[in-house]
Amino acid sequence: MSSIPKKSSAARIYGGLPAEKSRLQASNITLPIGTGYLLTDKGIGKQRNEDVIFICPQQHALGVIDGIGGHGDGHLAARFCADAITQNTDPSSSLVDKLEQADHHLKQLAQKKIISNDAGCCVCMLQTMGINKAQKQISLQLGCVGDCKILVLRPTNTQFGVLYDSDDHPGGLSYLLKQRFSDRIQQQLHTQHYFHRRHQVSNPVCALPTQKPKIILPPVITLTEGDIILMMSDGIADNLASDEIITILRSCKTFSAKHFVQIIFSTTSYRQRYFFHQDAESDRRLASQYGKIQTDSCPGFINNTPSTSNPAWLQPAKLDNNALLCIQVQP
Repeated sequence: MSSIPKKSSAARIYGGLPAEKSRLQASNITLPIGTGYLLTDKGIGKQRNEDVIFICPQQHALGVIDGIGGHGDGHLAARFCADAITQNTDPSSSLVDKLEQADHHLKQLAQKKIISNDAGCCVCMLQTMGINKAQKQISLQLGCVGDCKILVLRPTNTQFGVLYDSDDHPGGLSYLLKQRFSDRIQQQLHTQHYFHRRHQVSNPVCALPTQKPKIILPPVITLTEGDIILMMSDGIADNLASDEIITILRSCKTFSAKHFVQIIFSTTSYRQRYFFHQDAESDRRLASQYGKIQTDSCPGFINNTPSTSNPAWLQPAKLDNNALLCIQVQP
């Protein structure tokens, strides 16, 4: 792989906004690894947006940060975490170094009472390791802490092959939850328990001050022109399974990062709005009805008929902040 060209562009941070400023943010992005599009907002049933998307061209790093809901200052934790990652100017700093430095920074802020002492966040990010323009290839290091999700796909004709799915990586939070609990409601209810076991960047209340976050670090992945990288908070990932996302992309008539993000985002919002009820039993009845009409109402969903073999359709949606970033690889 050739060396990575230097960039002087300033880092950009989207989301992590208080209630009065929480609104949908969208942007086209251009990076040495390709073009992309992002969307983030506070979602349904939330007062503020605690999700953050950061782009740091000069460090060839980008990612999604989910401020932990139910804890104090989730939106501030996500913002400060993004600041710590993007302000790390050491050229030899690895992805792990950046995440551990962000964790240390949040612990210091909590000790100084600048943020709540239970503030924490989940992160998924990537860092470019090398670019080979002659062969149109890039090598990337991916990393996850908690239940933010990375999905890397390779289009072939009308299909999308899965090159990497963080849900299937042993040791990751989403993997542990999928192995232990069969349906997503149980997974969501038990997520808090697993967060106490180092699946956060910071949170001194739930972890020892000297304890480092559990970073899921798959081997460096080599991508070629046309590959798709999707990075998302659990507001998206807990409402759409990987196979549903792939089916949605297959239904797209326009092959672009912007279109992919918009249709996944709108599908998630549609599901959240449809199941915006407090009574779980009513939600299950609605799911049964909705499963029969979904193809006409919202193309892209799979599992036309809910059943015990398709438990996702028997559960209400998760109401949460949403953040989604898509990159089309173009070395």
